[in-house]
Amino acid sequence: MTIDTLDAVCAPLDEKLRALVSALKGAVPSPISSGYFNGHYRKTQNGAFEKELYPIPVVTVQGLCDVELEPNGVSVTTNCALQTVLSYRGSVLLETPFDAYGVEDFLSDYGNDLSSLKAFLTQSADSECFLIFSFPAAVSVAELLRFVIRLKAEQFYY
Repeated sequence: MTIDTLDAVCAPLDEKLRALVSALKGAVPSPISSGYFNGHYRKTQNGAFEKELYPIPVVTVQGLCDVELEPNGVSVTTNCALQTVLSYRGSVLLETPFDAYGVEDFLSDYGNDLSSLKAFLTQSADSECFLIFSFPAAVSVAELLRFVIRLKAEQFYY
C-alpha cells in the first residue's frame, strides 16, 4: 500500500472529523475532544470480536459518547442505565440500528432490539449496558449531530 492510497482513504475521514468537531462544539455544552486511536474491535460475520490495529478518527463528547469514523461506516458508542431501558419512551433505540453489550464483560451480547435488551438486562447483574449504534459511511455531519443531541435528551451517557 502506498502513502497516496492511505491518504485517499484517510482524507475523507479527516474532513468528517474536523466538520463534526466544529459542529459539536457549537451545539452541545460538553467538552469535545478528538484523536486517532487504534485497538478498536469489530464483530466478524461469525460473531467473534477481532482487534483492528489501524488508527481511526474518534470524536469524544465527554460524558455522552464516542463517534468512531471508519472507512466502512460510523459507529457511536454510549451507555444506558437499566432503569432508563426498562421505562424507555424515546426513539433512538427504536429507530437506529444498534448492538448492546454488557459493561463489565463487553462480550456479553444483549441483542440488537429493545425487547431483547430489556430481557437480557433484567436477567443480568448489570445495572447498565454498552451500546454501539451503526451508521453508513455516507452519514452526514448534520445527521450525526442530530443523533448526538437526541442521545443527550434520552439520558444516554458515557
